[in-house]
Amino acid sequence: GGFTYYKGASEPSLSLTIHVVSALHELQKAGYEVREDVLKRGLKYIETRTRYLYQQYPLQHQESVILAESVLRKVSPETETVLTPIVASLVKDDVFLSEKVSSMSLAYLAILTADRYDQSDKKRVYDAFQNRIAIDGRGAYLKGNNTKNRDSYETSIKNTALALQV
Repeated sequence: GGFTYYKGASEPSLSLTIHVVSALHELQKAGYEVREDVLKRGLKYIETRTRYLYQQYPLQHQESVILAESVLRKVSPETETVLTPIVASLVKDDVFLSEKVSSMSLAYLAILTADRYDQSDKKRVYDAFQNRIAIDGRGAYLKGNNTKNRDSYETSIKNTALALQV
């Protein structure tokens, strides 16, 4: 169910699969025909692979859990996943929210918590998110925090677009 960067690659890429499944879902919503089995296999891969990686290397895959949960919930909003309790624990971690998480993942976390969490958790995430917004003579934008996760394709333009969604 995972996607690779090129034919014959030995291992599917979790980050690429997250982006492809998200794009397929958006195409489906726009009226394009997307094979349901491809989408379901991709979602299953995202959930199982993310859980496995988090169990093996929790500190290195906290953001993967957020990105995966974001896509899983976008496709199936009413369904909890095996990642939901992990996300709930990350929401309670103030050091993670203020210092460790990338701006992009924090934006996705703010979107996730908007509908499914209690008021104090929403406020905790949103306050951390607001602290990342920079304002200068050109306007407001979501600044990065120099994380080393290059698999997430984080850019200042993408961050600012996510900030508008939040």
